[in-house]
Amino acid sequence: MREILTRKRDIAAAVGSFRRAIAAIAPAPHKAEWTFPNGERLTLTTYALATRRARLMIGLPLRAVGRVPHLFHLERDEPALTPDVELTVPIGLDRRQSGVYVRDGAATLLATRGSFSASGGKIARERVFRHFAKWLLPAHDGNAQASVIPLVAVDSPTLGADLMAFVRAVILFKIALRDGESDEYMAWREPPATTDTPAREYLHGQLAHALETRLRELTLMSGRHLMCRNRELDMALVDARTNRAAAIFEIETAVQPEARLHAAVGRLLHFCQRYGDSDTRLLLVLPVDIKSQVIVFKGFFEIARIEVLLRSGADFHSLDDVPLSQMLDRTLAG
Repeated sequence: MREILTRKRDIAAAVGSFRRAIAAIAPAPHKAEWTFPNGERLTLTTYALATRRARLMIGLPLRAVGRVPHLFHLERDEPALTPDVELTVPIGLDRRQSGVYVRDGAATLLATRGSFSASGGKIARERVFRHFAKWLLPAHDGNAQASVIPLVAVDSPTLGADLMAFVRAVILFKIALRDGESDEYMAWREPPATTDTPAREYLHGQLAHALETRLRELTLMSGRHLMCRNRELDMALVDARTNRAAAIFEIETAVQPEARLHAAVGRLLHFCQRYGDSDTRLLLVLPVDIKSQVIVFKGFFEIARIEVLLRSGADFHSLDDVPLSQMLDRTLAG
């Protein structure tokens, strides 16, 4: 069972592991002044993680004492270094603070309790959890239970990309709030009664966000297809004229044991019956690093009329390396 770290020694060790993991993939850090919306300023050791598309600034203190700020800023044309995501990790149990480290088997996750602020003030946690429903993980929280939103596993081989994806997701969420966008597409045909949120793996939210981002790009100019999801359905392309799903996407993060794979296929077939029709395309979305485990089931997927979609960076492709844009040409043009 996942457990939020509450012992000072464990939390301090997790902070140190995270700092070392960032230092291993970033150039030498520098001291930088961070400015907060209330005008306060804080000087922190700051790391810069760069990709071809963006640069992520990460502010951390040198020592884990008291309450440890973890600040993240996706660089853009602004004079001040302001946090897009601000996590404060207490060295001990303090549920008023936003940041936590979670022990998940052999992995340690950096996560948030869902406390975010925007220009209008603090965002209601219920609103945050509704938006990040696909990211939520249950965890022991001292003598209680809690739900948290994972940012990244400290030892993830894609640490920088995962952090950038999360910060982008938060920025887009705040923009949607600012612009008054509706959350209706997130509750498309919500079942009247739903079971408890399943015990997801931390990669689920990252895959869901990457898929949503890519589908937004592909449907930007489409007046016919909408992206929709609800608590049980990961993602669907919906024909706005019929309100039926033209394509349904189910995310899975592992195929071992095979029961996981069979359950994911069963959900796709169930969703097709509930939300689609005989023409609805069914796509199983997986991380690319399990391709070798998945390809042995290629014949099974073909018989079941299920397409496999592998995430590779910011894009997706089939088992035969056909990009998602090409895979959806026929559907989006229809």
